[in-house]
Amino acid sequence: MLYPDAWKGTIPPELKQVAESKGTLQLNVAADLSLEFLAHLVFPAWLHTPKMKVLDAACGTGEAVTLQAVRYPHTAITAMEEDAEALGLAKAYVTELGITNVMFEPVEEERYHVIESTRPLNQIGEPEAFLKELRQKLAQPGLLTVAADAVFDGPRFDALQAAAVCLRTKDSTKKEVQAAVTDVLAVLDAPAEPGLWNIPDLAQLTAAAGLRIAALLHPYNYEPVRFIDSPAMREITADLSVVEKAWLAEVLRGQSAKHHLVLIPAETAKNMPLITDAEASGYIPHPSPYVKMEQAGAGRYRFGLNRQHLLLHPALSIEDIEAPADMVRVFQGINGMATFEQLHRRFLPLPWDVFWHFMNLLAENGMITLHREAQDHGTV
Repeated sequence: MLYPDAWKGTIPPELKQVAESKGTLQLNVAADLSLEFLAHLVFPAWLHTPKMKVLDAACGTGEAVTLQAVRYPHTAITAMEEDAEALGLAKAYVTELGITNVMFEPVEEERYHVIESTRPLNQIGEPEAFLKELRQKLAQPGLLTVAADAVFDGPRFDALQAAAVCLRTKDSTKKEVQAAVTDVLAVLDAPAEPGLWNIPDLAQLTAAAGLRIAALLHPYNYEPVRFIDSPAMREITADLSVVEKAWLAEVLRGQSAKHHLVLIPAETAKNMPLITDAEASGYIPHPSPYVKMEQAGAGRYRFGLNRQHLLLHPALSIEDIEAPADMVRVFQGINGMATFEQLHRRFLPLPWDVFWHFMNLLAENGMITLHREAQDHGTV
């Protein structure tokens, strides 16, 4: 079966309408294809999408790369695929839509800011070698996004479920909870298990390829406190790494999942501070590409993420927040050129504590992230 075989060889008429409009209609895409969202996750310096070079190293039958090309008509995209039949269909889609920013002949020495694989790792013959090869093609800054269909099973299952029961039991002592977490995290040091593709297996696979997991495309699905929100759980998870949190959440969920990973070279330092860090004030807040605002009664607005994705299922699930109408002006002032102090000065006499509370809400809900501006790429 060709992957992903979503259109069954026929381009949806809605997509043709967007492609033919030459930019007058907006196409939203899911998180794994959103260049803005990926940049938000791991790029310490903001990079304009027209400046990015993108590679889909296993594009399958081309539905994903076609959507991305229509969404970003000024971004250079290269697509590769070993299966000749699948590649033929991908080329047919690109030709039928009149897409000019996709090429199917990669340049050997080219380096890419975003490397993707439409096919999940499960369908790649030698995934470690595949990842090592892509690691060499990354530019600076650069990220690699891959997916894997995990199977929550195997000899680890019983022990992990016992730990999950302890974590879910309200009467468990703090000592028992910490012991259960220790048991769970110990699996991270165990040898990877072929064919399971859970977080520990993927962490070891990526490490062997010289990469590390920097983020997950749906981070809120990998927060253990979403499954057990207690003071003990918050304390335990406070110092856990991204991978450790993801593994603990996976255990608490106790079911198979499709993981979408964002990888960066192992030696790359992630210099993106949290909004609570002292250095954060000198950084530039960037709005999420999916933020929306709508009226929520007299004098109030609701801020949330736009879940209406043309042709695609919603990729993010984040709680909406409400704020006074005055805050609309603050959010609209976030244009990628001002630090927090500069933003606040625009809206005086709004008290700093009120302004900062709202900024924290935006950050906690994934609506803004912080970046240094890349001077050689203009302003956002």
